Amino acid sequence: MSRQNIPIFAIAVSMPWLIHFNPRQMRETETASPGINDSGWVNLRVNQLVMIPNFVIAFPLISQAAPIQIVSTGAVPLSNQVILSDAKDKYPLGLYLDILEDKQKQWTIQDIASAPLSQKFVRSQVERPSFGFTTSAYWVRLQLNNPISINTNWRTEWRLEIEYPLIDEIDLFLPQGTESQGKDTSSLNPDRQFTVKHTGDSYPFSDREVDDRNFVFKLPLANQTASTIYLRFQTTSTLPLHLTLWSLEAFSQARAREQFSYGCFYGILFVMSGYNFLLYLVLRDRSYLYYVIFVVAAGLQFFTTDGLAAQYLWPNLVWWNNVAIIVLAAIARSPH
Repeated sequence: MSRQNIPIFAIAVSMPWLIHFNPRQMRETETASPGINDSGWVNLRVNQLVMIPNFVIAFPLISQAAPIQIVSTGAVPLSNQVILSDAKDKYPLGLYLDILEDKQKQWTIQDIASAPLSQKFVRSQVERPSFGFTTSAYWVRLQLNNPISINTNWRTEWRLEIEYPLIDEIDLFLPQGTESQGKDTSSLNPDRQFTVKHTGDSYPFSDREVDDRNFVFKLPLANQTASTIYLRFQTTSTLPLHLTLWSLEAFSQARAREQFSYGCFYGILFVMSGYNFLLYLVLRDRSYLYYVIFVVAAGLQFFTTDGLAAQYLWPNLVWWNNVAIIVLAAIARSPH
């Protein structure tokens, strides 16, 4: 679950508390309405809860399905490069991405780096492009220019983040020479050698270059260096291309803040689940148990979509990570 969706889920899991009736109210209602027995009352409570997971589960999936808006560019002028600065630590890359759809999933990096296909890339017109559900592979070209002359580690070691942890396969093609100061690896050259890095949720978490819930690449960019890098994306789920370039220092600070926020959110869910389970043990009202099942299942579902489950719960269970969202959503949605 993205951070913008957290308030929605927090409201949803709190709604049953607002509509809760204590046992005395239940007995009074049974007296006023003889047709509602204990079983009927539980069914009524469950029906009140059942609409909540419909909304909570569907919202983050629907929010990823917006199509991309792109226009043809041909050759990319120098002004369209990402020009790094010693005064800036974070670069959202959406408007700098040149994108090419590979419907047959047949092109290699040598094909992509050749002049004929290079002219077919199109420039993204949105900051957070997304393709929804697709069977195509997509290639992304990104031109970077690091004119910084200050010789500091946090200005030569960058982090490239793909902010969606459910993409099956991501390949980064880094032209050789980007680590050498003064090199220009931005020109077209089909014979150029590339260093290839692989990631995605079809690989064990232990294979990742950076221990993070999202997919993050180490990107060495020597000072006074211009580079053109390529990425290839292929997945069976939605494909949002939310890419950000971070300085090493800024990335570490942002992750510390994010971990605190997620810790607070999931900690609240844990406390709510435990409290309601204790109420079930004391009152023997099954609606409390159903509510706990919903909160735990929906919470684990979002823990998975956030990429945290792959990081902390089942880092090497690739097959389960790919089906866990469906299974947990079904449990949260079931009428119990």
